[in-house]
Amino acid sequence: MNPSAAKKPRVDSTLDGLPAEQREKLTQWLLSRMGLAAVKQLVEKEFGVKTSISALSRFYTKNVGPYLIQKRRAAVVVAEAFGEELKKRPAEFDAMTADLLKQRVAELAADPSSDVKELTGLLTTLLKRDEHALNVTKFRFDAVKAVLANADLVRELHGSSISEDEKTAKLGQAIFGEDWK
Repeated sequence: MNPSAAKKPRVDSTLDGLPAEQREKLTQWLLSRMGLAAVKQLVEKEFGVKTSISALSRFYTKNVGPYLIQKRRAAVVVAEAFGEELKKRPAEFDAMTADLLKQRVAELAADPSSDVKELTGLLTTLLKRDEHALNVTKFRFDAVKAVLANADLVRELHGSSISEDEKTAKLGQAIFGEDWK
């Protein structure tokens, strides 16, 4: 009798034999950085499968890289499709883009294995967007205040026979100064 034939199957081959849904869940647990001992306990509790730290380590080495590559490829396909739609109708995507960015920030913030640089970049983008919106609002408010402060000139220009461009130039000069253009 062949001595290797009597051996039990390797535990990591048991992990590779799990249904696809359980293999994906196991991969996500391994990516969560909860530690191999905690993952071992979850596998035994949730899947009813006895395993070892070394088997989990081999599973990680064999499966996590391809899993991440597959997820990345899927994300690239979605991003490319989104980019094409954005080119077709850019105005429709402003609010949706901000919502997606916020959702991605939340996902990255909740995942301890996330890329800090990506999270920082997205947060910076959102903050700059908000800052720009505040600047636009402030500019509009200040412009209305300036027009009200020059209400007499506005009335005078409104009743005058000069061209709209000349009216705009005179009011602009009064509000913003000599070099307003």
